Amino acid sequence: MTTYLEAVLLGFIQGLTEWLPVSSSGHLQVGRALLGLEADTWYDLLLHVGTLGVILLVYWRRILQLVAAAFGPASNEKRFAWGLVLGSVPIAVTGFLLADLVESAFEHLPAVGAALLFTAYFLHSTKGLEGKARIGPRSAWSIGLWQVLALLPGVSRSGATIAGGLHAGLDRETAADFGFLLAVPALVGATLFKATDVADPTLTGPMVVGILVSLVTGYVTLQWLRGFVARRGIHAFAPYCLVLGAAVLGLSIVSP
Repeated sequence: MTTYLEAVLLGFIQGLTEWLPVSSSGHLQVGRALLGLEADTWYDLLLHVGTLGVILLVYWRRILQLVAAAFGPASNEKRFAWGLVLGSVPIAVTGFLLADLVESAFEHLPAVGAALLFTAYFLHSTKGLEGKARIGPRSAWSIGLWQVLALLPGVSRSGATIAGGLHAGLDRETAADFGFLLAVPALVGATLFKATDVADPTLTGPMVVGILVSLVTGYVTLQWLRGFVARRGIHAFAPYCLVLGAAVLGLSIVSP
């Protein structure tokens, strides 16, 4: 990272697209390609720390309630809390076993374009879906498997988990809350795992600004998105992912 402008742009992209079901990793790859920047594992980690800060700011009361409920008597909140634990297992195991394969995918824009097209497909598949089921072991595990898809750049993590929840029969609000909170263990685990690959963990002025931009943008986006998903669902984002995915894939083929 060399300039404040580049840091602000990437921080804005991360904050805006981490929660929108359009893939922050895919957008960061496209943004870097347009700016002529190389991948920066350390800065990506810092941006994800900002993302984690967003979820803690928005959900801190719910998180404390879930921690308490996890060790209390049987209740819906206890099932929700242990569902988050169970739902985190697939991505933890898969991310550890396939780390090198996942990392290599980030180097290829055609893969990002194809993954965005896939994101468009599963977002569209949720149109009209909304059930009344509660979180249970089966639905938590199913949503966790959907989250594994988000290891690939261009596949939206929030989109995959919310779509998984809707396909499991959850109502929109529950599916969104479970999907967003499932990000906490995933982001913590990914940050700790990738931190071992950082050779020079320095903190520069542009990086700090980028993190703050990501935090503020992400907070506003997540607050808005929670209400939007509850009212309309996530299928409305499918056309955007379809157009962007086709554009990225087409440009990658024309100008490899």
